[in-house]
Amino acid sequence: MRSLRIRWARGGKSSTSRLSRGLYYLLIGSLLGATFAFAAAATFLVASSAADPTVPDLTGLEVAAAEAVLGSVGLRLAEGQARFDDHVPEGRIVFQEPSPGAFFKRGRSVQVFRSLGPTRRVVPRLEGSTLTEARRQLEAAELTVGRVAEVESDTYLAGRVIAQSPVAYSETVPDTSVSVLLSAGSEPESFVMPDFIGRRYGEIADDLSRSAVRVRDVRSVPYRGVPAGIVVDQVPAAGAKVSRADRIVLTLSR
Repeated sequence: MRSLRIRWARGGKSSTSRLSRGLYYLLIGSLLGATFAFAAAATFLVASSAADPTVPDLTGLEVAAAEAVLGSVGLRLAEGQARFDDHVPEGRIVFQEPSPGAFFKRGRSVQVFRSLGPTRRVVPRLEGSTLTEARRQLEAAELTVGRVAEVESDTYLAGRVIAQSPVAYSETVPDTSVSVLLSAGSEPESFVMPDFIGRRYGEIADDLSRSAVRVRDVRSVPYRGVPAGIVVDQVPAAGAKVSRADRIVLTLSR
């Protein structure tokens, strides 16, 4: 029985030793695991803080404002060649490269392109054209006819363009209205209608042949108390303004 107790005692000591070593290794493993976990977390935090920034949307901003926005995320600004755009006002950013939302290396430059405003159109020269011709030229240049006025002119034929606004060869935006001034032709030469009443038609015939006034019609009516061949009425009346094209009628007594 004594030897049996000794064997149990020896066996218990050996088990206790193995248990202690197991706990030791377990503790060491836990400490190493915690160390690795801490290192991984620290590495993740450092990597996150140094991650590449997302490119912001710069469309519609002025260049100075866009530069400030890029600087706040660690990026720089570079300008490309400006371009015309019918929707983005002049001086503001119309396009960028890379596009918004892309990841970009910190310290790199985002290229931006400023708007020059709407595409320019050159106003054609309309002087001497008819209104129909002027309208056709303007439509070809994506412009329209604006206000139309007329004025007498001794230089231009009636219906021809004398002047325009905006002036020829100037630059403007599409759909601009161009006003035109048309010639109404020259005013016909005019004369003052002489007074023929009471005069004998035979006496004034020579004067009329040398005059700018042309009698278009001569009529005769019975007129009591007045010898035949005397002018008793005239149209237009004496003193009226007449031209070569006016129809002058004299009425004679018979």
